[in-house]
Amino acid sequence: MERGVRLTDRYSDSILQYSSYSDDATEFGEGCLYGLPQMGEVVGIFYSQSKLDEMNLELPSSWEEFNDQLPEIKDAGETPLVLGNVEKWPGLQDFGVVLGQHTDAETVRTLGFGNAGSSWVSEENMAAATEIQDWASEGYFNSGFNGVDYDAVWEDFAKGEGVYLIAGSWLAPDLLDAMGDDAGFILPPTPGDQDAAQTIGGTSLPFAITSASENPDVAAAYIDFITSDEAMQILAETGNVPVNDTATYTADQEGVVADVMTAFEAISTEGNILPYLDYATPTFDQDAGDAVQTLLDQKVTPDEFLETLEGAYTDFIDQ
Repeated sequence: MERGVRLTDRYSDSILQYSSYSDDATEFGEGCLYGLPQMGEVVGIFYSQSKLDEMNLELPSSWEEFNDQLPEIKDAGETPLVLGNVEKWPGLQDFGVVLGQHTDAETVRTLGFGNAGSSWVSEENMAAATEIQDWASEGYFNSGFNGVDYDAVWEDFAKGEGVYLIAGSWLAPDLLDAMGDDAGFILPPTPGDQDAAQTIGGTSLPFAITSASENPDVAAAYIDFITSDEAMQILAETGNVPVNDTATYTADQEGVVADVMTAFEAISTEGNILPYLDYATPTFDQDAGDAVQTLLDQKVTPDEFLETLEGAYTDFIDQ
């Protein structure tokens, strides 16, 4: 950092947790800082304003209202939710969003960071697993979603397929180009019993200096430069989400890109930004990704699904 600038002046604690580990490397999300990111990420809900207008629907103001809209949209002959899950991680992200509306932030952080002290087997997690399985069984997703490519599906959404797309902020520039003002983005609306918005997200890969670096001061100066206010401005101008002081750069953006920046600022300063669930273990992307596919295909019960996640989690914790 340039002289006189502290990390906490530039970064919020909610962001620094993504590059922090304990001294003994047993706790993720706290302890020593090992790198600094440039960009923020948040997973929320993209929508088609024209489709909502056609059905005389307003943007949902609560999670309950969002769920209530899904059968209404289906009955109107539209696809409520689009998902391309052949790669497995998109479905895991959808589940992460649903989980955040049922389970408290500290529990999700413990599980997502793969830290000891929690369990996947709980009433709250069961409610989340049941809800997303019900979405699939009720036909709220597009046909064949588990065998469809992620990129193909968001491109179909941009061409008019579906009303809602649960996905990450990185799609905003492409959707703005393809849909213009028709595309919008919101954080998952909070349930009635929840005080603050929460959803999965995080940061781009952090930049770090290895212990073998021959010029650590030069490396530090470079990291300072690429995380400076000037760098944040350049990121915003190219449609990326600056990880710091995001609100400062939002006014110069338009449409869904501005929506995404507003959402990231809100979730990282006033809400709870939760870790991607595949952070939990070295193989959790496959373990949980496979499990979500089978859950959505009705091949396992929510109980069996959670037991699978619990097994992968505890095996890692017990090592």
